[in-house]
Amino acid sequence: MAYPEVPWIVKGENLLLAASYLMPVKYIEALVPRQFKIVRVLPNTTLGVVTFNKFGEGSELEYFEIYCSPALVSYKGRTGFYIKQMFVDNEKAFIGVNDASGIEKEMADFHWDKDRKVISVEQKDHNICKINYKALGTPLLKTTLHPKGMGMNPEVIISYKGIFRGKLGFAKFRIESADNSNMKLFMNKKPLLSVCLDKWDAELLHILNREEYRNNEQ
Repeated sequence: MAYPEVPWIVKGENLLLAASYLMPVKYIEALVPRQFKIVRVLPNTTLGVVTFNKFGEGSELEYFEIYCSPALVSYKGRTGFYIKQMFVDNEKAFIGVNDASGIEKEMADFHWDKDRKVISVEQKDHNICKINYKALGTPLLKTTLHPKGMGMNPEVIISYKGIFRGKLGFAKFRIESADNSNMKLFMNKKPLLSVCLDKWDAELLHILNREEYRNNEQ
């Protein structure tokens, strides 16, 4: 299946949620491939993240997405979050983005309650996770970010840079239940920081895919 060439245009339908967590290395080091070095932000402690996105009208593809990373890692001078698991609800995103980035994704059903305070992610009758969140006030700070970062998995390094624009605010964020073993790492854990980006849009300007990465490694 063909996937959109970069730059990718994505727009958030009122919500991007991101929560960061302090993670004891002894609990997560078995999840991280050996070729990556776990970055410690405090003694014996790294940083993990959970991110939820709703890609809305105007995006290359419209879909829900959630992913978790148990650790901040480094590899050959590059630093990024090791993306352990990701779920989407759009088959084109599932197949196409896998081919483009090398990040393995799983299909799931997303349910956003009518008050938009609870997000449930499921596979058939299996509960992946349930998230409660609440924006703390109205996001008012207009923000333009120019991030340079990377995602990692055992087979590929995904480098990216882009432009993010939106209204930044703080949020309460809690994973209250999870049957999925990776999401359980964050269940009922208080985030170090959780933010929301309202009415946002972004351009992904460059991505280094698996084939280019392997050629560069030769």
